[in-house]
Amino acid sequence: MHVVEADLVRKGNWRVVLRPHSCPLEAVAEYRAVIRCGRVRGAAYVYPWSIQKPLELIPIPLRPNDPACMLDIQRLLNEVYEENRYDRSVDYSEPPNPPLSADIAHWVSELLRSSGMLRK
Repeated sequence: MHVVEADLVRKGNWRVVLRPHSCPLEAVAEYRAVIRCGRVRGAAYVYPWSIQKPLELIPIPLRPNDPACMLDIQRLLNEVYEENRYDRSVDYSEPPNPPLSADIAHWVSELLRSSGMLRK
């Protein structure tokens, strides 16, 4: 059995899925996917995503003789955002919870301002 966790909320203990492994420092990011591959005992993979770049494709393991299926999380996220009109219901003047680092928060504010989604 495989376990795939795409962390787009930034809450909770995502490192639990990696145990007994630890996450390499260079793979720590705002968002991530963590995959435990059941066909290789103990195999764990981290796919970090920066908030400043589009989300990358992640390989989803299938049956032992089948190649991984590439999942386009960014496309799915875009479709859900547009179909549910989150641009009308999310209050972007409120800080995110959990908070972003100061550098990232500044970058997000500038992005929201330039797109007209934040007026302050």
